[in-house]
Amino acid sequence: MPRLRMLLPLTLAMQAAVLAASHLDPFDIFRPAIVLRPAERRALDRGTPVLTLPRAGGRQLAVFSAIGIDSRDDRHRARGWIRRTEQLRNNPNVIATGRFSTPLAATDLGAATLDDRDLEDIRTCRPGHCNVKLTAAEILELQRTIAGAGTDWRNAVQRGFRAIVLRRVAAYLRGSHAALDDNADHRVPRSPSAAFSSIAANTSVLEQIAPGILDEAARCPAAFIGPHQGFIYWSKELLGGKTIVSATHVLLVEPDAGSPVETFAIAIQIFATHYLDASLEIFAVVRNADWSRRYLVHVHRSEVDLLDGFWGGVARAAITSRIKSDGPAILEAARRRLTTVDPPSP
Repeated sequence: MPRLRMLLPLTLAMQAAVLAASHLDPFDIFRPAIVLRPAERRALDRGTPVLTLPRAGGRQLAVFSAIGIDSRDDRHRARGWIRRTEQLRNNPNVIATGRFSTPLAATDLGAATLDDRDLEDIRTCRPGHCNVKLTAAEILELQRTIAGAGTDWRNAVQRGFRAIVLRRVAAYLRGSHAALDDNADHRVPRSPSAAFSSIAANTSVLEQIAPGILDEAARCPAAFIGPHQGFIYWSKELLGGKTIVSATHVLLVEPDAGSPVETFAIAIQIFATHYLDASLEIFAVVRNADWSRRYLVHVHRSEVDLLDGFWGGVARAAITSRIKSDGPAILEAARRRLTTVDPPSP
């Protein structure tokens, strides 16, 4: 027994050492989906941004990007920026963005407008063949608005569109993606719930950082609305030559004590007017066990309608080329915000 009592502290110490060693590299939590090569780890520690595209089949697109942050920088500032992800992700392609209030109000969407090309498309499209991601009922509703508005039809459609966005967000808060009707922009309607489920099934890293978080959000999205729980924002931005209006739910999650994740947020797309049937993003600051190095990490997975069909391979090549060319500058801008500028007040 005395011998056993002597060995017990040694055994516990060895277990603690093994556990600590397993967290020396904070990027281990992203395995097996994302594995950084030694050269990429060295680049990060030199301050060079790293961007990779993990394998994603079918209509899905995955992007992992990271950049080093000076370990001496104010950790509270980084935490504040992660909680303002709609501002952190600002780049030259973002035209406007804003948060929804609680409760939702029509004035929340004042600057969320369709461009002229979208207005013309809505006037002539039909369910199953439309360039804007709307449900069949929404397409018919907006076309009735056009028929009754006369020469002022453009302004009438803008008001009708904002009302549709508000209804979609309200429906999502009541019942998550399952409460949203199918988009009828293509011949085969696409369910937002099915599209997001497909994305979520391929984001295993969340089960390591925050097990069950997506199931919780699906059961009660409204529980993730509040100063420390989350928020919904809209954005208007340029992507692939089109102006996209989208709505996104951001979940603010507290990492477990001792986790290499210092702070993080999850961004869940509610809807977008073009290209994206579903999208899931992680914004995080991770650190080494000894706090000697810290990194901003962005993980993005989306379902893109352009990646389907005969031209899917060409579209994927064009999209990935654009991501690789634009990504490093966007990461550098985000790092500057985290290290030199205080986040704006909500």
